[in-house]
Amino acid sequence: MRKILLFFTLLLILTCSFNTGAHAQTQAEYVAIAYNDKLVRFPDALPEVVSGVTYLPVRFFAEAMGARVEYNSARETVRIETGSQTVLIDILQHKITMPGGETRSVAVYMKQGRVMVPFRLIGETFGYEITYLAKGPLARAIDSRARLTDEQFYTANKQTILAEKAKLPDKIAYLTFDDGPNQYTAQILDTLARYQAKATFFMLSGQIESYPAQVKRMAQSFHGLALHGVTHNANKIYASPQTVVGEMEACNAALTRVTGLRTNMVRVPYGSIPWMTQSYRDALVNAGYRMWDWTVDSFDSRSTNPDPDDIVREVASQTAGQTAPVILLHDRQATLAALPRILQQLQQMKYELRPLQGSMRPHNFWNDRR
Repeated sequence: MRKILLFFTLLLILTCSFNTGAHAQTQAEYVAIAYNDKLVRFPDALPEVVSGVTYLPVRFFAEAMGARVEYNSARETVRIETGSQTVLIDILQHKITMPGGETRSVAVYMKQGRVMVPFRLIGETFGYEITYLAKGPLARAIDSRARLTDEQFYTANKQTILAEKAKLPDKIAYLTFDDGPNQYTAQILDTLARYQAKATFFMLSGQIESYPAQVKRMAQSFHGLALHGVTHNANKIYASPQTVVGEMEACNAALTRVTGLRTNMVRVPYGSIPWMTQSYRDALVNAGYRMWDWTVDSFDSRSTNPDPDDIVREVASQTAGQTAPVILLHDRQATLAALPRILQQLQQMKYELRPLQGSMRPHNFWNDRR
């Protein structure tokens, strides 16, 4: 038995080492946005391509096309009106109501206080053709009033586009917390707020129901909401592919009862190797889930009383050289003690701290990007 465990431990280490560059695909890429022959300027949060989808701060594009934009902070909705057409975006519910009244699910997230939505969906909803030029890259919403080709537009605006591109952070770090929420989560959220950092919480169903106020706070603060199952017992959750899906569905149901929201992001207990073989992964994907592991292990759960200094050192040493690390942490007292220094170090290393998004292609030890 010890030889088997040693084999899987070595396999996990080798897999993590092999994948040190693969996770970089989770990092956002800059894209310039234009409305006909006008470059749209964004004063803070910039447009970006995430997993092949172009997102932008919706207010500035909507205003560029002459629309009226209203943000309702109480309901967390954005209303866009132009002429006789109205679109309503529900940020928390990740839904968009189209001009004809049809409601669709849509990936929406917050970035630097701005509501980020898919560019193509918004542009085409209001009747524009969306074009894309890899050089730049450049995405345009055009109609019959556009006079320039994409190439001509890029040539005319090249210097401005390059200057905007230089503003995008070189590196993004994704803090992830497992096993919560619990008695330490409120202070973890306080610390994240103090450093203007976002994180993703992979939560257990029982903990969601025991600490509903903290889960609601996560949602209202636009942290990532994600699932970790029910039992955290390898013998139970990995009994079959169906039991893995069943635990995630039960966990999602708990999340919905507390927040009204669902998520497609999951992390299985103890990491996906060796348990999540092809049939298990297929079952999760078929149920609509995306499975995440990590690229940095803080080792904050390897003992009952870890030293916060060790946690800080592990995160710093493993993160160095990664452009988009996914960092494994837990809602624990030692982690809470280490968190301010972790955040300080990451920010000094020029990382922007963001939550994972359900639209991203996941990083896991199997290189299964579904």
